[in-house]
Amino acid sequence: MDDDRQRAFMTAIVTEHFALQGARGQINAEITGRAALYLATVSSTLIALGFVARDQSAFVPFAAAVLPALLILGEFTFIRMVAASIEDLQYLYAIQQIRNYYRSLVS
Repeated sequence: MDDDRQRAFMTAIVTEHFALQGARGQINAEITGRAALYLATVSSTLIALGFVARDQSAFVPFAAAVLPALLILGEFTFIRMVAASIEDLQYLYAIQQIRNYYRSLVS
């Protein structure tokens, strides 16, 4: 009976390791996607400002509308990327604990 419990425990540990790796992959994909979206937004905004700069009367209202929105998007992106990075570190710590357990089985 003890052998069955040990096999069930190892199956649970391996499954948890796999689930944590999948969660880390999703977090990293989210971080990459958010960074790419923000950089594309900054690039598009700069191009739009370049086109509007020809007309001084339209530039100031356009810049007054677009730049605060870009700043707010940047703040939200940064806050979420920091939170996601902290979550990723928590997953990494849990994976390290599982790896240490694997090492303890061999040594």
